[in-house]
Formats: sequence, C-alpha cells, structure tokens
Amino acid sequence: MELRDEGIRPSDRRFKRSLSVLQAKALINQRQVVKIDDIVILENALWETVDQKDTVSLIVRSHAQDVVTRAIEFIQNEAEEVFNFMMKDNYSCWNGNHSETESFGS
Repeated sequence: MELRDEGIRPSDRRFKRSLSVLQAKALINQRQVVKIDDIVILENALWETVDQKDTVSLIVRSHAQDVVTRAIEFIQNEAEEVFNFMMKDNYSCWNGNHSETESFGS
C-alpha cells in the first residue's frame, strides 16, 4: 500500500520539509545519516486531513520497519490476544461460570 494508492498526495513542499525533519531526527540521535527507522517520524508530517492520519501512519510504519520487526510485532500482538483471552476464560472459571464437571479445554 502506498500513499498515492490511497489518494493521499502530499505536496512537493511537504516532501521537502520532510527531508529536513529526517535530517533533524538523525542529528538528534547523534548521527550524520538517516536510518530507515527514522522515517516513522513522517507519520506526523505527511497527512493533510485528520481522516488521513491513520492511513498515513500505517503506510509510513510499513516502510519504516524491516520484515523481521513487523513479524515480531505481529507475533507479540497475537500472543497478547491469546493471553488476554485465556485470562478472561480463567477469570470466568474462578467465578463459577463453568460447571465443576466441565474439563479444561472444552
């Protein structure tokens, strides 16, 4: 997914300002060179209307992270969902919402 595919077309001026933002981000981190993960900051610079903000954030973040980082985040999110589900299920067991004859896992 790309900004243009979503109908988001930041102006040339906005792109030029974005380069300055990236350079500043690198300098703040005491680097002379911009790294790929620095572009995350552009999620706050490339949208023009509030309804574009989430889409821009998603697209920028997809380009700012390597495949391994995205896979790890996906796995962490999945594990968190499973954990939360199990905690809810465990909570309902302790509150008597399951019968005593019901086996674990059914």
